[in-house]
Amino acid sequence: MRFHRLKLGGVVAVACSVVAGSALIGVPPSSAAGAGSDVISAVAGGGATPGIGSGVASLSASLGSPVAGVFDAHGNVVFADQNNNVIRVAAASSGTFWGHAMTAGHTYTIVGNGIAGDIGDGSNNPLTAAELSDPNGVAVDALGDLAITDSGNDAVRFVAAVGGFRYGQQMAAGKIYTIAGGGQEGDITPGGSTFSAGLTSPDGVAFDAQGDVIVADTGNDLIRLIPAVARTVFAMAVQPGSIYTIAGNMNYGYTGNGGPGPSAQLQLNTFDGVAIDSKGDVVFSDVDNQVVRFVAAATGTSLGRAVKAGDIYTLAGTGPNAEGFKGNKKPATKAWLDTPQGVAVDPAGNVFISDSLNNVIRVVPAAKGTLDGIAVKAGDIYTIAGSGKAGYSGNGGPATAAALNGPAGLSMGPSGHLLVADNGNNVLRQITGTVLPPPTVAAVKPASGPISGDRKVTLIGTALVGVTAVMFGAKPALTFTVKSARKIIAYSPTATIGKVTITVIAPTGTSVAGAVDTYTYLISAAVKKHQHKR
Repeated sequence: MRFHRLKLGGVVAVACSVVAGSALIGVPPSSAAGAGSDVISAVAGGGATPGIGSGVASLSASLGSPVAGVFDAHGNVVFADQNNNVIRVAAASSGTFWGHAMTAGHTYTIVGNGIAGDIGDGSNNPLTAAELSDPNGVAVDALGDLAITDSGNDAVRFVAAVGGFRYGQQMAAGKIYTIAGGGQEGDITPGGSTFSAGLTSPDGVAFDAQGDVIVADTGNDLIRLIPAVARTVFAMAVQPGSIYTIAGNMNYGYTGNGGPGPSAQLQLNTFDGVAIDSKGDVVFSDVDNQVVRFVAAATGTSLGRAVKAGDIYTLAGTGPNAEGFKGNKKPATKAWLDTPQGVAVDPAGNVFISDSLNNVIRVVPAAKGTLDGIAVKAGDIYTIAGSGKAGYSGNGGPATAAALNGPAGLSMGPSGHLLVADNGNNVLRQITGTVLPPPTVAAVKPASGPISGDRKVTLIGTALVGVTAVMFGAKPALTFTVKSARKIIAYSPTATIGKVTITVIAPTGTSVAGAVDTYTYLISAAVKKHQHKR
């Protein structure tokens, strides 16, 4: 194990050491970046209004080194305001969100009181009375739950949108809990209790479609899984209340490609982004190895190659001895990166990377064609934002002409928007590209079942790849599996007699209710329970 805690301020200091207007060594001029059709704009930050007060105009707010953010289901931007020790929301529309009345274009604090600490778990006090310490990462699931990497407390905190027995403990809606951490630093017992798990400076965090939380345990050089449901994934049987390592062996290095993830060596260093693709594979930035890697959730084909469940592979970059900028428009595994931090995956399987000290955003396409106005080949790497110069300019113009400064976390949002935590500029920016269609449901088979639930239901529709939730009325499906862009297998929850609408939720939007997407609950003879294939 190697303890290596580095706040993003360290990265920013390096980026800011470049003389204004000059190019970084090894970084191409903007003319070499590619002529994309994307447009970049600011979402929050860049202003002079300090503090954590709610109702501040988003572009007037002064942020405290934001490292990561994510779009919620309404298009609002939820972000970790690290140095201010809070989680904030930049509202995209007016309404009540996260228990707060919000006005579009304004920013609100939803978790944390600005004081570095660890109080608040299970408290009846408002979430804004809780304490966080250097929150780095934040994730939002389809239900509206929040997962927060409370890095200074070596813990993962969770704000429950719905109550119940979750992650091995009883929860109430609207309260904050610790779901991992609090043990001795370095305790990585496989399948050990989440409450005694030793985390060290966790940062990147993401939900998968089943509600599992995946976190970069940066100080321990591990990628870890906190299950929401009992199942078999990554070649392991997992259960709630326990924590599992899916990549890393706590030895600092670069080994293990093509073999079991827990046997591999990683070199993590803040900020290590984590993202989940439509098949449940975990994509993460292995920062000091100058690569982006992934762990396969199941055996088959993922991200352009044959994979085995639980094994680890490099997706982009050539390793720790190849630090710089090289390989644009060539195979991603031969490219050079410089401190890759954020990662994001869109529903089509395109992987986006914040190549932080090169001050650019790059993409590894899943298929040959045109992506955001650029002709691309599957598996090659392309620049879609950033001129390669450290600075702050270009809002409202072409993304490839913009100046970035140490971009960190990335997140995909509605309609294919890409959120960038432009850390060195203390700004959140978005890149708008090709508009992706929302999912639709055209048929439900069978269209009825028992109130006891657990009935296998096939959904036929369009744009189903990347779906994050399937809802039977107000209740989520027991489990679901995306078979293709046109088919989902879901298992019905329990309910009372009557008709409900089935909706599917994806980063691109929510299916619109119609006459063909209903399911009727009936009292009927006992139905044999299905053995779910996880």
